[in-house]
Amino acid sequence: MLQLHTYITWALMGLIWHVQLVQYPLLLEVGKESFARYHFGHCVRISVLVLPLILLEVLTAAWLVWNGRLDSLFLASLVLMGVAWFSTFV
Repeated sequence: MLQLHTYITWALMGLIWHVQLVQYPLLLEVGKESFARYHFGHCVRISVLVLPLILLEVLTAAWLVWNGRLDSLFLASLVLMGVAWFSTFV
C-alpha cells in the first residue's frame, strides 16, 4: 500500500507542476473577455484528473495510518500533502 500511495503522490506532483508551468501561464494569453469561460473549463477538466487521485491519496494515507505507519518521513509527507491541498483549494 505504501508503494501505491507513493505512486499516487508522485502522479499528483507531476500534475501540479504541469498546471503551474503550462496551464497557469497560458491563462495570461486568454484575454479578459474569455477568461471566465476558459478558467471554468480548465477547472472542470482538471478536476476529472485531480479528484480521483486526491481521493486515492487520502484513502491510501488513511489506510497506512490505520495500520500503524507513523514513521517521521511518512508523517512529514502528510503535512506536505495538507499544504498542497490547502494551496490548491484556496
